[in-house]
Amino acid sequence: MENSRQYFPRLSKRWSASDRLVDFFGRVDWWVGVGWNTIVALNVAGSNASVEIQGGGDIGVSRNKILGSQFGVLLNLRHGPTGTLLISSNSFEEQKGANIALTQSVQGMEYANVVINGNEFLQLRNVPTFGEIYIGTGTPIAAARWLRHVVISDNVIGAGQGTPIPSICI
Repeated sequence: MENSRQYFPRLSKRWSASDRLVDFFGRVDWWVGVGWNTIVALNVAGSNASVEIQGGGDIGVSRNKILGSQFGVLLNLRHGPTGTLLISSNSFEEQKGANIALTQSVQGMEYANVVINGNEFLQLRNVPTFGEIYIGTGTPIAAARWLRHVVISDNVIGAGQGTPIPSICI
């Protein structure tokens, strides 16, 4: 398919609210999805995150095997309005920083609606620096908190290396 790039985005791109997909009928879809992939970063060539989100918008990360980066999924909020981030049915293994990290890079940026559901976290060799799921501090402008409406449920967490790992660090 000659125009497959418009239907299936490359994972090396950093997504923001201004990104869009065009479906098979030519309609614009503001939902960006990353799914059905094996993402192996292994911290080479300066990779920071297997999937990094820097702005608002609706983003789904589902049905992936994410292996060996600093962060598996990194919300590194720099610009844009709030959005929805759905992280479900993934296998996260051997991240060095955290499997999922929610951080605010620019003061005053706010994000809402994060669901982390049905994932598998496994650390056989590495103890992640920030725990399995890391939620950073931030400074809001309009809301009471920079990050709102976070649901973390039904995840399976395993640590095979014998060192206790915090599940959620705030």
